[in-house]
Amino acid sequence: MKQALPPSAKKKLDVCAGGKALRTKVHLLFRQAFGARAERLLFFDQNCDTSQAVRSAYFRKLRKAKAADLAFHIWDWREEAAFVVALNLFQEKFSPEEIREGILDFACHGPYHANGVSKALDMEISVPEDDEPKPRKRRRKKRAQA
Repeated sequence: MKQALPPSAKKKLDVCAGGKALRTKVHLLFRQAFGARAERLLFFDQNCDTSQAVRSAYFRKLRKAKAADLAFHIWDWREEAAFVVALNLFQEKFSPEEIREGILDFACHGPYHANGVSKALDMEISVPEDDEPKPRKRRRKKRAQA
C-alpha cells in the first residue's frame, strides 16, 4: 500500500522549486521511519524548534546575530541532509537519476551552508584539494614483439 502525504505536507512541497518528486520520496521514507516527526523537514519557518535550539545552545557563546546566522545555516539545508541520510539508509529505493539529482542538490546547497556555519563560529575550514589519494593509472603492458 502506497502511503500518501498529508495535505499540509503537499502544500509545503508545492513551494519547492525543482526536485519535488525526490523531496516527496525522501519525506515519505522519513515519515515511514519516524512518523509525524518527519513533518519537521518541511517547516519553512526559520523560527522553528531547530533554529531555537541552535540559538539557545549558542546563547552565551556567540553574539545574537551570529547565533541567528548559525541557526539559519543549520536549518536551511535540512532537505539536502535528509536526502543524504535517506540514501545511506535506503539506497535501494532510489533510481540512478534520483541519486544524481540529490547529490547535485547537495553539492549546490551544502557548501554554502557549511561555509556559513564556519563563519558564524569564526572558524576557517580548509580542505586541501589533494587530501584524498588519487587512483594510480595502470600502465599498459607492452606486447612482446615476435
